[in-house]
Amino acid sequence: MSAGRRVVVIKLSDGRTRGPRMALTALAEKTADHSMEKKHMKRSMVWLVAGALGAPLASPGIVQAAEVATAESEEYGNYLADAEGMALYMFEADQQGSEGSPAVSNCSADCAAAWPPLIEEGDSPTAAGMAKPELLGTVTREDGSTQVTYNGWPLYTYIEDTEPGSTEGQDVEGFGAEWYLVAPEGEEVHGE
Repeated sequence: MSAGRRVVVIKLSDGRTRGPRMALTALAEKTADHSMEKKHMKRSMVWLVAGALGAPLASPGIVQAAEVATAESEEYGNYLADAEGMALYMFEADQQGSEGSPAVSNCSADCAAAWPPLIEEGDSPTAAGMAKPELLGTVTREDGSTQVTYNGWPLYTYIEDTEPGSTEGQDVEGFGAEWYLVAPEGEEVHGE
């Protein structure tokens, strides 16, 4: 990052971070509505502004002990979500891990800013709802962080999903490949 360039990132009290688009949305809401009682901004926040002194930002992603749960929609049926109900996606440009072959994330830099990886900082990810614990795993990203995988696919959220139940990233083409919700069985989701 060049000195003088400012990047606004929000850090929620539970340790999760959100990138520039959600930070600017929250800042606009804070300015217009000091109570910040919008559904997706109810948690207390600490505003972080980096870059004025050229300070590097941490790798984008959700930083917490990761839980992979499930959510449901009429259009897509059951799909994976994080502990906050935010949809989780797979990226077709990634390499799916299997026995003897580790998963590989091919989403970093600008891609990871738009599609924050689900990062594990605890002992290991946990499953809830219809998520299957035997399909959970992790992969070490090029920046050294540990990303959660499901059925060998690295998992991501999407910056345009602003509240639980949002699935704006479903069947989106970006950064060279398609993005899909992930079913509890570990396969990509297509509309019903």
